[in-house]
Amino acid sequence: MKKVLSIVLAGAIASSLFAYDIASGAALKTKAKTVTRTDFTIVSKFGEYFRTPSSKIVYKYDEQGKLLESSELTPRDVLVNKIVNTYDAMGNMTAQVCYDADNVQIWNTALSYKDNRKADCSEFTKGGFLKGKTIYGYTGANLTDESYYNSEGVLVWKIIYKYDDSNRIEHEYEYFGDGTLDEERTYSYNAANLKDSITYFDSTGAVKSKDVFRYAADNTLSEVTSYDSENKIAKRSLVKIDSFGNCSKVTGYTVLRKFGTTVNEMSSMTEFIYDYNTVDQK
Repeated sequence: MKKVLSIVLAGAIASSLFAYDIASGAALKTKAKTVTRTDFTIVSKFGEYFRTPSSKIVYKYDEQGKLLESSELTPRDVLVNKIVNTYDAMGNMTAQVCYDADNVQIWNTALSYKDNRKADCSEFTKGGFLKGKTIYGYTGANLTDESYYNSEGVLVWKIIYKYDDSNRIEHEYEYFGDGTLDEERTYSYNAANLKDSITYFDSTGAVKSKDVFRYAADNTLSEVTSYDSENKIAKRSLVKIDSFGNCSKVTGYTVLRKFGTTVNEMSSMTEFIYDYNTVDQK
């Protein structure tokens, strides 16, 4: 999904072969004052895995659970940039401003609403010039399309959403600005109304990949298994949930055929640390 903006914790899709980003898509089940996300680089030496922090993001929330600030840090905790969010009286995010390590503004966005639904989002450069604008369309309460325009008002891409009879997203169609299809994503759900799979198709309708979601007995996400275009397992992402119901670790394994057998090689890791102590959970 070509969504612009932010490093917010909820709701992003990564632009890779296996597109579902568990760590970014993990919404908070229990409120926290701060959440620290650390991504690690994994290397193998002498048959053992070693991890090295590659990036860190600290998220700060208010008592209602609204994200106030996101700070990107180096592995040595040196500030890289910071995004500050502003909300209106209804709790809708109305602006985001990004600052560099010297507190100089890099970019900002302005969001407007109609009938308490996000209507558009405008992006501005450091000098205050319009960079792009996303316009959101609805059918009833459902978001049905997003259209992104450049500074000249030329359509760059468009996403159309279609829903099933239970108002769950069933299809996403992502188009280039000229109207040609880039990618289609199809969603299915299990009996517990949880996401069961996402299948990714290219512009010809051929399957590119598929993510299958697996859950523990308490319906918390435990694994996402990714399949390639030949329906062979290519990656496994194991999810660990803490006692508050929040994602605490995601470990990725690349599935390969080596030495006459199938092996799972650790390839990525993301950890979350939560500060629950200063938040009223009522």
